[in-house]
Amino acid sequence: MLSSIGINDAGAANLPRQDTLPAALPAPLTARHVEEETDLNADDQHALRGRNGLFWFESKEIASLDARITFINNVTDRIFHTIPAKDTPITLISLGAGGLLTEAYIHQRLQQANYTNIAWRIIDVLYSDKFYNKFLKQFKDEVGGHCRAFTTEQAYFKKAIGSGSLVEDDKVRGEIIVLAINPPTTFKDSVVKPGKSAETLEFFGMPQSDYNKANAIFLLLGRDKSLLDRSVKGLSEGKTLIWENGLKCCIDNNGKHTLIYASSDKGSKLFAAVSKHLSYSDNMDSTTGLKNTLEHIDKRLDEFLMIVESDGIIGRKYLTSDYDASLLNLKDGFAGRSHPALFASFDKNVIEIKNQGAETGICPLQTAN
Repeated sequence: MLSSIGINDAGAANLPRQDTLPAALPAPLTARHVEEETDLNADDQHALRGRNGLFWFESKEIASLDARITFINNVTDRIFHTIPAKDTPITLISLGAGGLLTEAYIHQRLQQANYTNIAWRIIDVLYSDKFYNKFLKQFKDEVGGHCRAFTTEQAYFKKAIGSGSLVEDDKVRGEIIVLAINPPTTFKDSVVKPGKSAETLEFFGMPQSDYNKANAIFLLLGRDKSLLDRSVKGLSEGKTLIWENGLKCCIDNNGKHTLIYASSDKGSKLFAAVSKHLSYSDNMDSTTGLKNTLEHIDKRLDEFLMIVESDGIIGRKYLTSDYDASLLNLKDGFAGRSHPALFASFDKNVIEIKNQGAETGICPLQTAN
């Protein structure tokens, strides 16, 4: 319907100029189209789909082809309808970007709709591996070079440009779209103790040696040294760990820490002990007015491990970038803008797209500040 048609004094219709009419939107992406231009390598458990060197993982139960295509169409359709001006600067931030094929199809649809000012911030812990350089180069070529890659969201937040920061520049540049694709890169094999329950906690995160790139510390307790060592080694290989007597200590952009723990008896007791030990540190920070840091918390947890190990308990501590904490920090980092950021998640075939609003936190088993 052309709502701008009017009638002049002579009774004739005044039609709008052709160049003012809304441009036709591209047709939705289809499974047939994707299948025709991609190659599929599959085994009994999952499949790898690739195009021009970019790829994604597929599984009917976790990340099916149909669900991923629906995600791509829903994200781009939302952009089409909420950002009609095609020259609007748009920054897309993808957490867990991996092989970048999803992002490439999103960019392709935006280009088909004649959007001209698109920038990408792609984040994945595996981008520290030189193996991914060829994928990054291919993607940057496809999007015209308007792309920056990071291993963690903290590296993105702390990227300086000129006298300011990249993230602050992105905030005022235009519209923000945050994509969270889980599983981030590949399917997560379990290290030990498969079968998550209400009394266990799931750990997944690659190791970080730089405090500026980390946002969390994993703390594991046990009495079997070899099992703990295998568990930490498995985490460093990108596997998932299901553990009862452990917790995550995450820190946000403002230096506020959160303890995430299992609801088991061991998990609750560990939380109480660590919380009490860290409370002195928090009180000291409030007295001095200094911002709490992950390095500060890490040193306090070293002290805690010395205490528990004197009782014969073995502990392992692991500096990392936690996926859930990364997503929460991205949400908090773009809160308070005059134009709310759009968040789109694809998690085990479930799609959710919403503006920054009421439900912005993670939902761990148990959390406490």
